[in-house]
Amino acid sequence: MNALAVSAVVFACVFGGALVGFWLRTVLPDGHLSPASRDLVKLGMGTIATMTALVLGLLVASAKNSYDSESRGLTEMAAKVILLDRILAHYGPEAQESRDLLKVVIAGTIERIWPKRGSHPQELERTGSRADLLYDTLEQLVPKNDVQRGLQSRALSIATDIAQTRLLMIEEDEMQSDATHVAQRRGAFELNCPAATATILSKEMIQTPITNPRWAPPERAEYTVGVSGCDKRATYLVVCAAGGTGCVAGGARSEIQGGK
Repeated sequence: MNALAVSAVVFACVFGGALVGFWLRTVLPDGHLSPASRDLVKLGMGTIATMTALVLGLLVASAKNSYDSESRGLTEMAAKVILLDRILAHYGPEAQESRDLLKVVIAGTIERIWPKRGSHPQELERTGSRADLLYDTLEQLVPKNDVQRGLQSRALSIATDIAQTRLLMIEEDEMQSDATHVAQRRGAFELNCPAATATILSKEMIQTPITNPRWAPPERAEYTVGVSGCDKRATYLVVCAAGGTGCVAGGARSEIQGGK
């Protein structure tokens, strides 16, 4: 169902609810139209509106943070790719093979992220034979002077930075997927609802204070995940350590029992 169909259904439901409300006002007893009843209804509507605004705000903030993170990573990769290509161009015709291979690698990456055919984008691969081959061709360059030697060293450094940025983007996607899965499994068990679904509400990257200068503790991501299903809702704090060591759903948990 596309966005236009969903909007039409929502509009029809809201408009129909308003019409039903106008009709109910004509048949309700006078006791239900007293000032006290009206104030109680207004209080309930205000509470619902506040909670809805809070949840929507968290969802929008989480989506924006995720988009900004992916956008920064792609922009950084694109800038380094362009710089690498210019460095290889300055190196000379000996680096033409590396430049051609770089174009093939980038074209393949773009196709995996934004495929021309298919409705679902594919994920980045953690390893790639062409990317490894590109790095090997850069190492196999034989500099003839100090200028080419410096350009080769710079090209290898940029290629390493591109690979590191790519792996960090993959790691962030995997951590978010793991956090959602962990919260969904715990919520399904505690809410006694196998069909429960999980949604990331917020995300924060935290660096543990360094107490030993010889060892830096890993960075961790803290996700606030909402789980809903079977007319119940719960919120979990999920902590994931950078480096693929897994996630734990801990911290405070709030549960809301929906009305039947």
